[in-house]
Amino acid sequence: MSLKSGLDAESQIVPGESPEEFAALQAAYFDRFKPTTPEQRFQLDNLIRNEWLIRRYHRVEAQLWDYQTSLCEPGCKFQLGQAFAKASTIFMRLHRRLTVAEKAYKEAMTQLTRSLPPSEPQQKKEKIEQLASFLTSDSEPLTDFAMSQMMRALKLDEFPLSEPALAASPQA
Repeated sequence: MSLKSGLDAESQIVPGESPEEFAALQAAYFDRFKPTTPEQRFQLDNLIRNEWLIRRYHRVEAQLWDYQTSLCEPGCKFQLGQAFAKASTIFMRLHRRLTVAEKAYKEAMTQLTRSLPPSEPQQKKEKIEQLASFLTSDSEPLTDFAMSQMMRALKLDEFPLSEPALAASPQA
């Protein structure tokens, strides 16, 4: 069961933003992560909210440069420098807000990915690591059956990973 987002477009959209873009962003994240618990949905909502804020802050920065340079003296060769000098505290405040949103995004991503089951490639990688560990341990020589299981594993098929499962395998 997939849980719907707790974010609603009306509370996240400001003039000049697209509710359709926000809905597409939500759908993309939900399609990718498919949260199944309220905790996963909460972290996913945080990801979406912070990505949306990051996008907004980048638009604000572009508009802020446009606005501040429009206030410069006509014909000034150093419009960007003059604009920054006059509005440096505004740019710094925007930078702090962008940094906070980026940090919150990264934290939510870390929490979400920790709460999700490992992906299929990750599971296969873990199985191969277990296999390599088993093969390099000081164990009895492998039977033909165990060796065939190992060969299947190298082709990334399912296989028994525990030593007891291999030891209990029929002798060839």
